[in-house]
Amino acid sequence: MDIDVAIKLLQGVISFLEEYGEHGFDNAMSEAKEMASQMGIEATFREKNIIRIKKQFDESRSDGITNSTEESFRVDYFLFIVDKTHSSIEIRFAQFKKYEETFGFLLNLERLRDMDNESLLRSCKNLQDSYTHNGCSDIDGDDLFLS
Repeated sequence: MDIDVAIKLLQGVISFLEEYGEHGFDNAMSEAKEMASQMGIEATFREKNIIRIKKQFDESRSDGITNSTEESFRVDYFLFIVDKTHSSIEIRFAQFKKYEETFGFLLNLERLRDMDNESLLRSCKNLQDSYTHNGCSDIDGDDLFLS
């Protein structure tokens, strides 16, 4: 697979996950309820037992906001999983973009053939810079350009 194609596909996955995080829960819930009804299963969330802690006279009395079980599931599980997936794909996307910046001109022969001399020299120098450590490089960008 060409790295350009992989980057476009990852961008599509990122867009899908962003949209799914905003509107996917309602669609997933309606599909799950439909599947549950087809199987003859009641589609409800079980209520959790609320643990009450006795407060001392000098502590504040706020019990906090209690969400419905469906909202708790959406926040604690659904959005958590979608966000983790999104951030993981974003990391991969950034890695692929970095690989494309460094090696992309070598991986696509049509683009290599169509590059002007200035762009090709800049790409060769970028490749040299990526393989430079403590002033020493395994690749000479000028030699690579002239070859």
